[in-house]
Amino acid sequence: MFEFIKSSNLALDDLAKKDKKYKPIINQLKTLLSEIKGEFLTFDKAHIKTEQTINESHILIKDTFNEKINLLNKNLDDYSKDIDQKIGQVQQDHRHQIQQNSDEILAQIEDIRHKITEYQAQFETQKSKALTIRSKEISDIDKVIANIKKQSALSIEKLENNHQKDLENLMNKFRADEQLILDASKVASEKIEVDINQIEETKNLYREQSDKKYVSIKSDYHEASIAFNKAVDKLKKNKELALKKLAENDEQNKQPIEDALVQLKADYEHQKATTAQLYKDKLEAHKQLIHELTQNYNQEKEKLIQAHGDAISLINSKLSSFRDVVASDRIERANQLKIDIENAANEDEIKTLKRSLQKHLRQQENELNRQIIRTEKESQTLLKTHYENLQLLETKYLEAKSKWRIDGKQLVVDQKLTQYIQEQNFQYQLKSLQLQLKTLKATNEFELDRIDIKHLKEIAPLDLKLSIANAISEKDVNLLSNDTNYHLNHYQHQADTLNHDYAVKKLTFDHDLEVLNITKDHDLSVLNMRLQLSIDKEMVIRDQQLSNQQLKKDFQQLTYDKTIATESLLLQKEIALCENDITHLEKLIRSHEHFLSDKSIVEQSLLKHQLTIEETTTHYQERIQSVEMTQEMLKKDLEVIHSRIHYLFNQIYLIYNIHHNFMMALIEIYEIPAHPEDVKQFIQLYLEIFNHLNEIQEHAKNQFLVDLNTFQELKINDLSALKSKTDMNLLESEFLSKIKHLEHDIQTNEQAIHQIEERIMVLSSNVDRIQSNINNLDPNLDAKQLQDQKTKYNQQINAVESEISFLDKSILVHERQIQKLNKRKNKLDVTLETKRLKMTRKNEQEAKSYLKQKYFYIQSSKRITQLFETYEEKVLQLTTKVNQPLYLTDKAIKDYQRNFMKAEDYFEKTSNLIYQSLLKGSVKLFDQLIGQQNSSKQGFLKEEKLLKKKLDKQQKVLENKLKDMTTEFKHRLVLLDNEKQTLVKNIHALQFKDQEQALANQQKELQATEAKIMTTESYLNKEILLIDDNLKSVIEQMHDDFNKQVSKLKLAHNKNIEKLVEQLDVKVKNLKALEESTQLKNNQLSTKFNQTEIRLIESNKQKLQEYEQTLHKKETALNKKIQGIAKQLKVAQTKKDAAIAKQQRKLSRFSEKIFRHEKKLLTNDLKDAQRSYSFKQRTLKLK
Repeated sequence: MFEFIKSSNLALDDLAKKDKKYKPIINQLKTLLSEIKGEFLTFDKAHIKTEQTINESHILIKDTFNEKINLLNKNLDDYSKDIDQKIGQVQQDHRHQIQQNSDEILAQIEDIRHKITEYQAQFETQKSKALTIRSKEISDIDKVIANIKKQSALSIEKLENNHQKDLENLMNKFRADEQLILDASKVASEKIEVDINQIEETKNLYREQSDKKYVSIKSDYHEASIAFNKAVDKLKKNKELALKKLAENDEQNKQPIEDALVQLKADYEHQKATTAQLYKDKLEAHKQLIHELTQNYNQEKEKLIQAHGDAISLINSKLSSFRDVVASDRIERANQLKIDIENAANEDEIKTLKRSLQKHLRQQENELNRQIIRTEKESQTLLKTHYENLQLLETKYLEAKSKWRIDGKQLVVDQKLTQYIQEQNFQYQLKSLQLQLKTLKATNEFELDRIDIKHLKEIAPLDLKLSIANAISEKDVNLLSNDTNYHLNHYQHQADTLNHDYAVKKLTFDHDLEVLNITKDHDLSVLNMRLQLSIDKEMVIRDQQLSNQQLKKDFQQLTYDKTIATESLLLQKEIALCENDITHLEKLIRSHEHFLSDKSIVEQSLLKHQLTIEETTTHYQERIQSVEMTQEMLKKDLEVIHSRIHYLFNQIYLIYNIHHNFMMALIEIYEIPAHPEDVKQFIQLYLEIFNHLNEIQEHAKNQFLVDLNTFQELKINDLSALKSKTDMNLLESEFLSKIKHLEHDIQTNEQAIHQIEERIMVLSSNVDRIQSNINNLDPNLDAKQLQDQKTKYNQQINAVESEISFLDKSILVHERQIQKLNKRKNKLDVTLETKRLKMTRKNEQEAKSYLKQKYFYIQSSKRITQLFETYEEKVLQLTTKVNQPLYLTDKAIKDYQRNFMKAEDYFEKTSNLIYQSLLKGSVKLFDQLIGQQNSSKQGFLKEEKLLKKKLDKQQKVLENKLKDMTTEFKHRLVLLDNEKQTLVKNIHALQFKDQEQALANQQKELQATEAKIMTTESYLNKEILLIDDNLKSVIEQMHDDFNKQVSKLKLAHNKNIEKLVEQLDVKVKNLKALEESTQLKNNQLSTKFNQTEIRLIESNKQKLQEYEQTLHKKETALNKKIQGIAKQLKVAQTKKDAAIAKQQRKLSRFSEKIFRHEKKLLTNDLKDAQRSYSFKQRTLKLK
């Protein structure tokens, strides 16, 4: 960036060497240029030192802040440990009180359970005595029952032996009668089988004769069919020979035409390729022609341009030579003037010399201007002649190009016409050959049809003969089938008659067997019924005796049960009172446990709440300390900004001072006076240095923006990030502490649930143990004793399950508490996330403040850039203006100085305004940032006040809750005492009311059993008489049913005989109808054969006539088709000639259209060329 200084100093030294008077001025400028880099480094070091001082201040502020925060956190940790110690002491006191209370009440419960055990032992002793008495009485009754069962079994055995003898006699008689009937049925069956076999042999013999006749008929038709096939094969061979010969002739006729067709296509392709190649050659020659025309045109054009250029160069060289002479003369006269001025005696002589020189210079200037005017006129004359020659050359070129386009398009038209004529001729010749092939194909198809018809005419007589033979065969087969069917049905009728006679006998035998079976079943039923009722009578006697003994046995059991139930009721009352005392004591334990647990939880909550208040205070103190730290750092940052602004404007004013000194040096050099060339050289050098200074100034401004941008990003990424991190840490520490307390409460409730669940598991194992005792009760115990034991165990299960239910409710309470705590935790999570978002937005807003500062500095930089551009533009214009004339004048120098001073005045005022604006703006922006921090501080204080007020309310709520819990616990103890008294009254009055009622019912049942024993014997005599009457009535009913079954079988037998007779009559009628039908069918077959023979002969004649007509029609159609093909060929010739003529006319019109279009294009091109020439003539401005 500063490399130009060395070359600039060298250039200034060169200028200083020209005149000793330049040296002081030049040395001052060299000093200024040489000191730029050093001054810039001095400014940079001062700014860097300021930044270092501020950074050290920042580190000190952060360290102080961290010390305060660490002190606050240490105090909070000490307070938190103290609270944790107090919470641990509360938990320890809670466990000690619960254990002490539980031990006292459990000792009382154990005494009550010992008393219950003594009551149960007394009850078992009394129960054992009653059981011994009951067992002796029941044993005597069981012996009597066993003797009654033995006597009854002997009586039933005697009845069954007598019944077995009667049953054997009945079955022997039944078997003898059944065998007689079966032997008669067998004889009839053997006779009918012999007769049916004879009829079957006759039927088979007749069927064999019919089969031989059928084979003979079919053999005759088969021979006729073989003869027909041989004749047809011979005719087919003749037809194949004729077809083969026809195909050979057709192939010989087609071959020349197909060869001509192939030759035609080959000739057409050759002709088309030849035409295309000829057209391509012409087209290439045509394209080459345009290249030659264009090349000739360009060569002629280059020649004209070259000649014109040479002429212009000649006259310009003359003008340049004249200018060189004038310039040399001026230098010589200027040097001579210096010498004359030095030798002049006074100022008047100097002025005379200068005026003489000025006059001579003006004359030279006028002569030079006249020479320039003459040169310009000659140039324009030459240019006009050049334009005319170019126009004439372009006109000839355009006419030749137009003719070339017409020839090219005509070449395309001729090619299209030639191709079209070739295509039409080819298509006509192709169609001619195709029509010849079509004629041959039609003729060949006709000959094929002629051969087919001739073949069919030869086959027709043979087909007639075979059809007649087939009709005769069908007639003979049908006649044979009808006769055979009739005779077979006749033999079947004989067999059916024999079967009818046998079926009638078989039905009679079956009827006799059924009557015999019914008789046997009736006699068996009577015997069985007598046996059954006799056994029933004996069983009734036995059952009545056993029932009487069982009633006595039940009476003894009822007496025992009543005694046990009375003692059990007394025992249950005592146990119920004891268990009521135990339940009351257990409830007291649970009430104490719940009260102490809840009290411990509330006391711990109060301690945690005090910790929360302390954490809240610490949290807000940390946030306020963070705000104060940020404010102090912002004040230090403002010093960095101001230092950088001073740095920039020191650079700007340094560059400005150099510009000012160069302006003053220029004026001083001019006033020496200096040689004009030296002034020009100084101005040129200043302009070069001016550009370099502009670069330095622009770099300084850009570096200012870069530094501020880096500083702002650093503040956003450092200070804002630090503040954001600090605020976020403080916020998270506050909420995480609350969440930690909630999680501790949740863990406490979960531990309580775990303890309750362990208690439930113990109680559940007790329930299982009691249930196992119920399942393992001795089944040999009497029902009453067993029920008492089950009732006792069930009461124990109910008590345990009641306690489990209470514990389940406690679990639900703790679970609801956990749910509430989880909801509060989730709500805290949501609140934390919301505050995080708000804090992020707030920090983003603060970052926007830094972005706003960045935008302010960018705008200020734009103002500086605009100032630079305006100042540089003015200085550059002024310096360039001074550099333009050949000789400077006093007036020009004064104007330059005056305007330069104005530009400097503008620069100083504007730069000072921008400088003050930057300082004030930066102060204002930082005041806004500090104001935001003050606003945050006030918000924190207000938020802390509201939160402390809320926490105080929560503490009062917890203290009131602790008081309410104590009052509620005392009330709970009173309710438990009342409940105990109520249950005692209930035990005496209502709880065992059902058992007392059951005792009364047992007494009634005992009296009823005694009455039943007395009435059993009179009931036995009545039962015996009833059984005898029932036996007599049943036997009579069975005899009536037997008579009805026999009558029903007789009636069914007669109906079956009648059905068989009717079926035989139907078969006789069917045979007669078949005989008549067969005779009628045979007559119809003879008539039908005669009609078929006549129809076949007529059909053969008609078929031969149709063959002749078909052949005639096909021959007529062939002739018409050949005539149509000839017409098509003639029409194709006409269409071809017409199409060629039409295409020739169309292309002729197109050629005329092309000529007119090209003529129009040529006219337009010539007009454009003329307009171009006219425009160029006007631009010459010739008078």
